[in-house]
Amino acid sequence: MDRVIVIGMNFSPEITGIGKYTGEFCDYLSSVNYDVQVITSYPYYPQWKCEHGYNSRFYKMESTSGIKILRCPIYIPNPKKKSRRIFQELSFFLTSFLAVTFLLFKKNKADLIFVVSPSLLSGLVGLWYKFWHPAATMVYHIQDLQIDAASHLGFFKNRRLILLLGNIEKFILSKSDIISTISAGMMKKISDKSKRIKKLILFPNWVNTHEIYPAPPDRKFLRRHNLPLNKQIILYSGAVGEKQGLEMIIHAAPKIAKQLENILFVVCGSGPYFETLRKRSVALGLSNIEFRPLLPVYEYNQLLNAAWLHLVLQKESAADLVMPSKLSAIMASGGTCLVTASENTCLYDLINNNNLGWAIRPGNVESLTQAICQLAMDPKMLEIKKSNALHYSTVYLSRDKVIGNFLSSVYEEKIAIHNLIIQPNN
Repeated sequence: MDRVIVIGMNFSPEITGIGKYTGEFCDYLSSVNYDVQVITSYPYYPQWKCEHGYNSRFYKMESTSGIKILRCPIYIPNPKKKSRRIFQELSFFLTSFLAVTFLLFKKNKADLIFVVSPSLLSGLVGLWYKFWHPAATMVYHIQDLQIDAASHLGFFKNRRLILLLGNIEKFILSKSDIISTISAGMMKKISDKSKRIKKLILFPNWVNTHEIYPAPPDRKFLRRHNLPLNKQIILYSGAVGEKQGLEMIIHAAPKIAKQLENILFVVCGSGPYFETLRKRSVALGLSNIEFRPLLPVYEYNQLLNAAWLHLVLQKESAADLVMPSKLSAIMASGGTCLVTASENTCLYDLINNNNLGWAIRPGNVESLTQAICQLAMDPKMLEIKKSNALHYSTVYLSRDKVIGNFLSSVYEEKIAIHNLIIQPNN
């Protein structure tokens, strides 16, 4: 049985973002008889506070579905104080470093080290483990180009700090056996960072088609959550932060209300700007927007299938630095989306080249309004795009296919590394 150590700041039971995918990845590994050890922090995202029932001040050992989990203490900053997020990174680096050092004394050594970034500094923790066990294959998996995004969005303004983090990133990229990331656009940006990358592969976010699939809208679900049966719901579900640019909805809602009375925007989310947007909507007297908390996983498929249209929004400054994780679930539910993406970005090409939905310019409220009105006038076009999206998710985004292909690539590289190590002894 192969042994895997997974190092990442976010993990289950977080129901959105990076933690969701890292948790599902480990569940899959365990289901196919990998011995999985996770080094992580306490669940805090996207609400930016430690989830009820956990205490983020102490280490804690857990075990679930055959997965061994070591949770490390972590500092959770106020999300509006962006400069303090570096202290969160440092806290997890220090506590996870101690946790990995503890594991070094155990007899069972990992064959594979899988490190998830963010946090960037977790890469150093993974390299520390590999230093003592060079036969292990280290994969540095980049879910978010953290330094680039933080710099573009103004999280970090200290040039020396950005330069230091950039040098650390290059060091990690050059020392890891495999670099993986979730989109072709991010692969291009990563390859430009260092010429010393040994192997760069695509490992996109997936969808569990056993949990997310097309289904008729559930009337009992709609009644239980007080969602109208006679409205066409435009849904945004996920984290509500600065990079999403959700203020577009606030500006578009009154324009849509004048032209389409049966449209209701529903924002299901959590995060630093959720309450800010809700209060702004109330202050403006917008009756065609409702704000709801995130729903549990077992109701997520019903929510997706209740939507007439899905919004996937992000600011232009985040282009090709992040890939919206919610997109795969939207397509697998047979839904179609309206995304904000600039031309020549990976997301724009994905949507347009495969006719999966509509891509409009980020921050352009008029384009958002026009696209919604056009959809309302042409239901046949909507159905074509829904069919294309479902087909694409089935062929390319199935969890078992995506992770299976990734493990095959890692296994091939492990053989190459092993042959390289033993070559001098031949």
